[in-house]
Amino acid sequence: STGSVIHVIDHTLTLPTNASSTLVIAGLSSHYGAPNATNLLDTVNGLQNVTAFAPGNRTFEEIGSGLANLPMQDLTSILAYHVVSRVG
Repeated sequence: STGSVIHVIDHTLTLPTNASSTLVIAGLSSHYGAPNATNLLDTVNGLQNVTAFAPGNRTFEEIGSGLANLPMQDLTSILAYHVVSRVG
């Protein structure tokens, strides 16, 4: 399907120390900027037992002008939508 990415895992994964470091190491600078701009960076770094679906930089570039005009509460909701808590 269009827009899908399959990641092959052929080595032991290292658990990230925190979300912001992981975003920077993965080259997702635009995604790092979103929680930083919404003052959610400390909240994001404190999350445990979650999976975050981080859009790539290109996605942020394509919708950048729309994001600039969003109310902060809407942007915060969009970011929260991309985080899933582990159940169980």
